[in-house]
Amino acid sequence: MLVRALRREGAQVVWVPDATVQHFIPRARQTEAYLRDYFYGNGELLAKMDASPGFGLVLGRPLWLWREWAEHWIRAEFGRFTSPAERRLKNLGISATAWGRLRNYQNEVSLP
Repeated sequence: MLVRALRREGAQVVWVPDATVQHFIPRARQTEAYLRDYFYGNGELLAKMDASPGFGLVLGRPLWLWREWAEHWIRAEFGRFTSPAERRLKNLGISATAWGRLRNYQNEVSLP
């Protein structure tokens, strides 16, 4: 988006493959709780955008979504002891996104 805005203003944009960038990420955004909340929010958004009625519903939600949440939640929890941090955090992100989708799935049945 930045590049497009610069080009609209008449700027010349050049790709520099060897350029390095440093990002400042506050400590508050480097916690497991922050990542879980971030991905949960992403799941909420996806649930609001998803208009597919699905089939094979359990408690008014698609069975595949329950499976995705459970599988990756279990992998994340057991990964505390058995997996590299990157793999465990990936599973945490997938499970939190799925849970956000499940909690906000457009249906009459609500979950706790």
